[in-house]
Amino acid sequence: MKTIQTTLSQNVKAFDDINQRLSKIEKECAAVGTLKAFVEAIRSVAVETSEQISELTYSLDHPNDRARRNNVLFYGHTDSERENWAQSEELITNHCKDTLNVTLNPRDIDRAHRVGSF
Repeated sequence: MKTIQTTLSQNVKAFDDINQRLSKIEKECAAVGTLKAFVEAIRSVAVETSEQISELTYSLDHPNDRARRNNVLFYGHTDSERENWAQSEELITNHCKDTLNVTLNPRDIDRAHRVGSF
């Protein structure tokens, strides 16, 4: 009889231990469910933000492309590290006059920029 009581006592302790571990697992599962919902909400916001960035990029590209419509690019001119916009403008004005036989006044050029290394 004593052995049965000892075994019963051991089984009760084992069941209590199992119940405690099961409660802990259930709490962790509930926390995982909360985290899963949080991750889904973040994913939704990320997708929406990505779409907004795409729309903003397009809305910025379109006017910039229209603004570049009247640009002319000249290749093959030597770069000067300290060249300012007036010197770039003069270089292109001289190139047009000497090579293309087209006379440009400084007021014909809104801006002259170097594209590349400097």
